[in-house]
Amino acid sequence: MVLIDEMEGSAELTMSMAFASSGPSGSRPFSAQMFSNPETPIHRVPPEILAYILKFLPEDAAKLGNFPDCEFNWDIDPRDPDPDMWWNSARYTSLLQVCRYWRYTMLTFPSLWNTIIVDSSLPSPRLLVEFFVARSGLLPLRVFATNPDAFALMAVAEHTGRLQELRVLFTDTSVVAERMSVFNEPAPVLQTLEICYQHPTVHVDDMGPPHHRSVFLPHLFADTTPQLRYLHLQRIFSWGENVFPNLTHIAIQGCETDNVTPQQFFMLLNVLRNSPAVEEFNLIAPHPWVPDFDHLDAFTPADFDTPIVSLSCLRYLSLIYFAPNQSSFFLSFCDIPRGCHVSISEVAYPEGGIAASLPEDTSHIGTVQEVTAVSIMQHAIKTAHAIATGPSGSLRISADMDVDEPYQPSSGPEDEDALMEEVLYLGPQFHHYSIAPRRWHFNKSYITDLYIRGPSCDASVDTHDWVTILTCLPSLETLVIRKRHTHDILRGLSAIDDSGGLPAVSLHFRTLYICNPPTSTLSWPDMVESLRKRRDMGYPFQIFVCQGSRDRSVDWDDAPDPRDGLMYREECRCPSIVVPEEARAKRHDCWLEWPRE
Repeated sequence: MVLIDEMEGSAELTMSMAFASSGPSGSRPFSAQMFSNPETPIHRVPPEILAYILKFLPEDAAKLGNFPDCEFNWDIDPRDPDPDMWWNSARYTSLLQVCRYWRYTMLTFPSLWNTIIVDSSLPSPRLLVEFFVARSGLLPLRVFATNPDAFALMAVAEHTGRLQELRVLFTDTSVVAERMSVFNEPAPVLQTLEICYQHPTVHVDDMGPPHHRSVFLPHLFADTTPQLRYLHLQRIFSWGENVFPNLTHIAIQGCETDNVTPQQFFMLLNVLRNSPAVEEFNLIAPHPWVPDFDHLDAFTPADFDTPIVSLSCLRYLSLIYFAPNQSSFFLSFCDIPRGCHVSISEVAYPEGGIAASLPEDTSHIGTVQEVTAVSIMQHAIKTAHAIATGPSGSLRISADMDVDEPYQPSSGPEDEDALMEEVLYLGPQFHHYSIAPRRWHFNKSYITDLYIRGPSCDASVDTHDWVTILTCLPSLETLVIRKRHTHDILRGLSAIDDSGGLPAVSLHFRTLYICNPPTSTLSWPDMVESLRKRRDMGYPFQIFVCQGSRDRSVDWDDAPDPRDGLMYREECRCPSIVVPEEARAKRHDCWLEWPRE
């Protein structure tokens, strides 16, 4: 304690006390000498243990503030004012004044100072940076800054050689290039770089006003970032001469704009081409990099001869807010390995069905080379999902249907069957296109399980169509139908091929599950007829009917004997598609949670 007493009058401690006294409004500065009772329990905790506990404060602040420090978890909302949060830098420095023992511990362990959160709680952000850096020893620095002024970033840039993590959020486009230009020296230990622009009046999920979109990066770190692995750029239109090689995790977020050129598209591809070890790539909002049909006129035939980018180490690919022609265009330039999980979320205007998000040639997309299970789910009038899984990986596509008039249920309890019928009226061809394997641009010969949830499309889905659909799946063994009319499906299953002796549908087919069908279409004779025809051809199968409750409109007393191959249950125990947990895991905001049936 003698050493601390000698330091009490030093300029350094005076600065720390000044920081502490400038805490939240209404707080009263206090002296460390007010609390120095060695008999209190906290004084019996070894300083190493106390330092370990205190270190959780800046770590938790990085998780809960504008920059959550979970792996690639970026949920930035600059409208949350720092002083109103439980954490700010002024409160952290005030811990020096709790008592002499705490002050001694904090000034002894550099690891309590190498995480620097630059906020507005102190009058001089530059002094804050210098104060933390001076106490951090030689440890690598982790800097989180919200709207930092030029002086604060200059203080950080003086120690670029020690930067391990740099995350900066701006709400003014006019200052980004100028303030980031101070980082012009090599950053040999930098591992994570995050530069974001978010208009202060726009929520993080919105695109933002047009006049706040052109954000460009200057040349950073003299192209010397040998350990940089994590990169997140939010609404940064161009990164210019920056190469960013050897990245493993990339997230790039754009916004709506009409300015899409081949140069910008190739700049995006070069980020991937320069990072052959990339494991995860997230692209949120494709503009201004990926063209749609309205911008393809800017591309020449030579542009399409660009070599495909090999992504041999890719494990996760997420595309969000893409129109089908944009995702198919982008994927046509990517060589994706087997075992990769691909998510195409919030697809806009999917007139051609969900599978339209894939290019016609998927031979270079390893994820879909050995698909064994496919699920097509239509949950509501604007929501539909497709999931395909197998040994080669998993694919998830979610669509936001273009509905002009929202469905307004009539008075009284909502009728789910009526809701489904409204979907038919608003998008008659969508579901038909989604379940038609001839529109699935990948190998269908391995598919053993097909799950369909949702309504029939329209009168054009007749028996012949279902024969065409099911004969495209030669290995099909199990078909699960939920909340869907089944007449034509049953007729398709019992159809005979041209030779007249074999079923037209898969010879391996064994089980049909009918879950919660529209009660008006539940026909025992149709089911028995389908079972009989397949059995007479020597290829029998079973039907399980699962109804959530004993519906009074169904004549359950007339249900056939189970020995006919038809069984019914009050409790729904139909199987669902099995998706690997590593694909379902909600790891961060750039990877949306996959739906469960």
